[in-house]
Amino acid sequence: MKVIKKISTKTVFGSLNARLLPEDGTTKELYQVMGIASAVQVGESNYGAWECLRGRFRAVNLTTGEEVEAGQAFLPSLAHELVAPQVVEGTTVEFAMTIGARLSENSPVGYEYTAEPLLEPSEADPISQLAKRVEAARSAQGLLEAG
Repeated sequence: MKVIKKISTKTVFGSLNARLLPEDGTTKELYQVMGIASAVQVGESNYGAWECLRGRFRAVNLTTGEEVEAGQAFLPSLAHELVAPQVVEGTTVEFAMTIGARLSENSPVGYEYTAEPLLEPSEADPISQLAKRVEAARSAQGLLEAG
């Protein structure tokens, strides 16, 4: 397995453009990424502000089977936004997902990314905790209305 500086679509899959995607609009699975995120790093470059996950990550190119590991993960924004808010100082977040892409007329580059989680949310996941509290409140409300 090769160790690289950062995991990103370009470093794992290569350059992506709309011509590589199915014309029928279905999703092409590009790579699977998994990791343990322990921090979110922000910075500025000539291209503007950026944000990445820090920790330990592994990715597999689903076309070639090549596996890589890195200490930084630059995920597509919709995937990053699922993980980053859960990372708070002193904790880690485990995740695994398949990153794909499909054609999109609404995107200036002609495609949009998809992210399919491969693991169930952990008990520590804030949205899972909220969903349990909502379900408990609904159950309690149902019991009150029935009684």
